[in-house]
Amino acid sequence: MKKWFALVLFLAAASAPFVLLTPAEADKGMPPNNRARGLVYDGLEIAKDGTCKGAFKLKGVGNTRTNCTHGPDPAPANMNVAYAVAPLQSPSLTTSTSATVTCDGDGVSGKRVQVIYAHASDVPDQYAAYLASFQQWAADADAIFQNSAAETGGTRHVRFVHDANCAPSIATATLSPTGDDTFANSNGEIYYLGFNSSDRDYLIFMDAHIYCGISGMETDDQAGAANRNNLAPHYSRVDAGCWSGDIAAHELMHAFGGVQGTAPHSTGEGHCYDQSDLMCRPTNGIATQDICPYLGYQRFDCNHDDYYHTSPPAGSYLASHWNVANSIFLIGAQPAARISSLVTGRLRGNNFVATDSFKVRDTVVVRAQVVDDRGAVVAGATVTLAINRPDGLAQCVVNAVSDNSGIAQASCATSNSVPRGSWDAHLNGISANGFSADLNGSARDHGFTVQ
Repeated sequence: MKKWFALVLFLAAASAPFVLLTPAEADKGMPPNNRARGLVYDGLEIAKDGTCKGAFKLKGVGNTRTNCTHGPDPAPANMNVAYAVAPLQSPSLTTSTSATVTCDGDGVSGKRVQVIYAHASDVPDQYAAYLASFQQWAADADAIFQNSAAETGGTRHVRFVHDANCAPSIATATLSPTGDDTFANSNGEIYYLGFNSSDRDYLIFMDAHIYCGISGMETDDQAGAANRNNLAPHYSRVDAGCWSGDIAAHELMHAFGGVQGTAPHSTGEGHCYDQSDLMCRPTNGIATQDICPYLGYQRFDCNHDDYYHTSPPAGSYLASHWNVANSIFLIGAQPAARISSLVTGRLRGNNFVATDSFKVRDTVVVRAQVVDDRGAVVAGATVTLAINRPDGLAQCVVNAVSDNSGIAQASCATSNSVPRGSWDAHLNGISANGFSADLNGSARDHGFTVQ
């Protein structure tokens, strides 16, 4: 299998920069294509505003979240985009024995990575010849995520769509003759073929010779489950000259949000500069720093201080910024509990009746629905709620524990002396064993009136 050994050499030789982050740089226009290295910018434009600001966006589709990209990655010195990587040859890679990944649940539920083999209609279908190889490359990419997590004492595996035997499920997509010409074309066609689930990121092994690799990426460095990199779909494309586990891992890391521009060793265009790191490269004129042991570029995050740490120290950058180790697409990341809805009402017997209108001396009942970042209900979570009056004082601060349906319910009595007007039910906090608290992604306030 081909490896990404000569990373410094081939990246130093790349003739085109990537994302231009400042207005002055953006005015210089798009970088030139360098097709020999897989640096093809056709179908992209520099985003100067909107969600994609500071990155490229796909032409003709606006600045929407799913159409942002850091741009194409150059081919390693030992790979050539004009040629195809041959199927892996191994006694274990047969039609009866497939490479496996870490099993998770039923293999299809929740946020997952779907692997796709795609080809244009004028390119012969090689699915059968490469099926075992695609499964092995997916497993190899997963190993890089896990081995890198182990360096910080944790466990992380990519949550792939898989079959009952834990082999990655490889879908197929046949595109139009021009569907493989650009990242914009392939994304659009694959989307309209039905690969557009809000529960999926897509890793595409494209049977084409345009790129080495390219991926969508969100420029969002906020910590927590509300980070846009936890949303879906995102698309990562690896073309035939670079089919391998390490290139697949590199592109998936982009799709999961690495490396943010605010990271301590960021180059400002989705990569880092401290080397011995699968995401690091000398670009934008920034000098590289060889400060970590050389591991063949089969690990993420040299010193684990920029984008991937399973337990970052308090006060560190990753403790307060986006940490890909917390990605919802990774098995082993601590799930987050959030409030999906916050409503007020009255009880009629044992029945809750929603309303936003009360009279003095009424008892206000507040209901919060607690779910995790995959949408499943969370039982046993303690929810702290404040019932705030128009004068800014809290009429009540109450704790409620969610039941087996995820409902946490609490009551607050008013009296003749309370002020009339606009009141507010406010979420103060969530606590649940085994879960982090996602306050940013929660319904925090619900207004109602007392007359």
